[in-house]
Amino acid sequence: MSTSEPRRLVINPLVKWGVHPAHQHQLRYVEGIAGPVRRLPEVGEVLTLEFIVDATTGLPCPVRVCEIQHHSHATGTLVVPVLLKHQPD
Repeated sequence: MSTSEPRRLVINPLVKWGVHPAHQHQLRYVEGIAGPVRRLPEVGEVLTLEFIVDATTGLPCPVRVCEIQHHSHATGTLVVPVLLKHQPD
């Protein structure tokens, strides 16, 4: 979803966090500690999530949402915020 697209209303989505392929070797998703999402992030937003860690140090690090994917399936909507390791200017 680009910033020019209208926001979608999604009720009770299933959220699965994704790491952009270019950053697969820099970030690691820690299974089992991601909780429910109270608010969906927006493209460009910088977050620090306890379950997305630096692959080298194992510590949470800032990530930037580069894309939001929506996938419909029989039981509802799957929302996938795709993350990049944040590089401050």
